[in-house]
Amino acid sequence: MNTYTHHHHDIVLEWCCGMPAKELADALRASGVEAPLEGVDSRPSSIREPHAERLDLGDASIVLRCLSASWCQDDVASLGEIADQNLRRYQ
Repeated sequence: MNTYTHHHHDIVLEWCCGMPAKELADALRASGVEAPLEGVDSRPSSIREPHAERLDLGDASIVLRCLSASWCQDDVASLGEIADQNLRRYQ
């Protein structure tokens, strides 16, 4: 799992394979992670378009990124192949 900031108000959680980001976001939403706290104004200062792979927490957000959920389901893919694909994608 990689974790890094995006702009000055977001944090990105990124992983190479496994659960798709939308599925994880839905599970986290169902857990109540975005629920407002009583007495805390957590409304964002600007309007953001909803995004299935982002959890909005006031002006901040958590961006979820799964690079390829299908890699873990492919028996022939090795860790080296996955790493090479990621390097080619982001170089």
